[in-house]
Amino acid sequence: MPVRGIRPIVALACALAIAAPARARATEKDAYELFKAAVAEHDGGHFRAAAVAFEAAYRAAPRALAIYNAGVDWMAVHEDERAADDLERALDAASELTAKQSDDARARLQKLEAKLEHVSVRAPIGSRVRAREGDALPTPVDIHLAPGSRMIEIVLPDGSVTSRLIHANAGEKTSVVIDAPPPAPTAKSAPPLAADHAAIAPKSSAQRPIGWVMIGGAVALGGAAVALGVATLDARDRYDAGGDADASLHDRATTLRTLTTAAWIGAAAVGVAGVALVLTAPSSKNASARLVVDPGHVSVAARF
Repeated sequence: MPVRGIRPIVALACALAIAAPARARATEKDAYELFKAAVAEHDGGHFRAAAVAFEAAYRAAPRALAIYNAGVDWMAVHEDERAADDLERALDAASELTAKQSDDARARLQKLEAKLEHVSVRAPIGSRVRAREGDALPTPVDIHLAPGSRMIEIVLPDGSVTSRLIHANAGEKTSVVIDAPPPAPTAKSAPPLAADHAAIAPKSSAQRPIGWVMIGGAVALGGAAVALGVATLDARDRYDAGGDADASLHDRATTLRTLTTAAWIGAAAVGVAGVALVLTAPSSKNASARLVVDPGHVSVAARF
């Protein structure tokens, strides 16, 4: 279709606006006004401005005719990448074009794709592609790039940006597929603490009871030592009363004295060990114990 053959399509644009459903009339009217402005720019020889206006009309109401005209005007100013993009979109809805327009769009696109690379971009729904200044094309989308290295950006729905470096070659095709980012890990909640402090209290130890048993044993040994001491004194008194003549009484007194000494030593040793066990046993309370061993007297003082 010749570049200067666009004027007759204004009537078709008007017809489309009139035939649109009532709920879309406002949008169609906007598209129609943009379309008229684009035709005026085209007739004035301002093909770049016309292409921009045709694309705006297409965004307001996607019609194959508007984007086809945009492609024709982009081609007129040698914006081959944009021209190829628009002509491909027009052919995606070729049923809205006449056979002549479809053939013309196909021929133009074939000529352009011979010197451009076709890039198919697939990304999560809601993503947008930035390949050229001012672009924000919704995905999925097919774009065309001139030979050379080009960085394209894909803006994901969450606002994060992923970049891909494309090494474009004339007449080739490539695909860029961006997967959805994995969901952010959820923070694990801390396990509940025990409400009952008794549940985390230290387990009872056998050390303290053993200590008290030993203290009790020390008291018993102390009592035995007292009894043996009394018996020792009695044997000595009887030996002295006999005029030191009874050898058996002497031996008995000596034996009882030895046993008394041993009993006091045992009472003291067992008592000290018992007190040590009581004082060093694990406990949430402050405890103290004191063993008092005197000749003729044994006592235990304890505090908790």
